[in-house]
Parts: sequence; C-alpha cells; structure tokens
Amino acid sequence: MKTQKTCDLSMKIFEWFQIMTAEEVAETKSHETAEISEKTTPPTDATAPQAEQDDASKKIADLEAQLNEWRDKCFRAVAELDNARKRFTKEKEDVRFHTTQIICLHIIELFDSFKMGLDSAEKQKTDPKVLEGFQMIFRQFQAQLKLLKIEELNPLNETFDPHFHDAVSHAFSDTVPEDHVLQVVRCGYKCGDRLLRAASVIISKGKAPQAEEVAQK
Repeated sequence: MKTQKTCDLSMKIFEWFQIMTAEEVAETKSHETAEISEKTTPPTDATAPQAEQDDASKKIADLEAQLNEWRDKCFRAVAELDNARKRFTKEKEDVRFHTTQIICLHIIELFDSFKMGLDSAEKQKTDPKVLEGFQMIFRQFQAQLKLLKIEELNPLNETFDPHFHDAVSHAFSDTVPEDHVLQVVRCGYKCGDRLLRAASVIISKGKAPQAEEVAQK
C-alpha cells in the first residue's frame, strides 16, 4: 500500500516537472521571439514620416537647383539672342549707310559742280531762259537729295564743330567771333545723323590785335 502511494507521488512529481519545463521552454521561446521581432521590425510610425519628409525635402532642393540652372541658361540664351539681334541690326545699318555714302558722294560731287556752274552763270548774267532751266535742274537736285534724307551743311557764322567741320585755315575777323566759321570753302553733307562729308571751313581768330598790342608783345 505504501509502495503504491510512493509510486503515485513520483508520477505527480514527474508530471509537475514536465509542466514546469514546458512553461520555461515556452517563456524562453517567447523572449527570443520578442528579441528577434525588435531587431527585424521596421522603424516605428514616429520615425518613418520624418525620414520620408527628409527625402522629400532633398528631392525638392535638387529640383529647385535644376530649375535655377535652367532659368539661368534661359536668361543667358535670351540675352545672347537679343545682343545678336542688335548686332545684326547695327551691321545692316552700317552696310546700308556705307553703300549710300559711296553712291551719294558721287552725286554730291556732281551737285557741287552744277552749283558752281549755276553761280557762275548768275554772275555772268546768262540768258534768263537758260538760267531758269539751270535753276529748275538745281531744284530737282535738291529734291532728290531730300528724298535720300541728305542734308547740306553750310555752317557760316556757326560755332566750329570738329565732328562736322574740317578747318582748312584760320583768319582774323572784326565781325565773326573767335572759333566761329568765317567762310565755308566747301559745304558738307550728312545723311540722318551720320556725316557723309565734312564741311571745309575757315575759322575766325577774332579781332586782329592792335599795333600797340603787337609792339608791347
């Protein structure tokens, strides 16, 4: 009887030991699973948005840098195109002016010769009918020069301007102030604002010094 009780007690102890062992194993596995889960689990919801925000900010910064680069290239291209257009326009105007200058200078020479002939005819009291014909041709010359926007420069008594006048000599004058045009030897011409031919002039030196002033010097 005693032996039976002892066997029953041993069996209960063995069963209890098995239960305790199973619980310890299960608890150990639970701890290991938790540790593995902590290592493999992605960042929590608190860190994920921050990482996404940083990535988005970097992309925006890159796009802004590219935009600024292309904007700068666009501005440069527009500026270069505008400069090329202005340069082309200026070159075209220069070519047109030089072509006009070459042609008109020959016409101006003929006009000067004709004007000198007309002045001579007027002084020699040529037949009025012949003189009237010359005058009519002269007016036609003037009209054609006006159509070509060619203006005569006759700066008599005007202030000497080295940009439009060519001084051939100087002379004293009691009536014309110093540094003014005393006499026009040959008229000049300009087309618009550009000079075709400078006027050849004699410049006044002002009044001649008195004999006493010369003696004092």
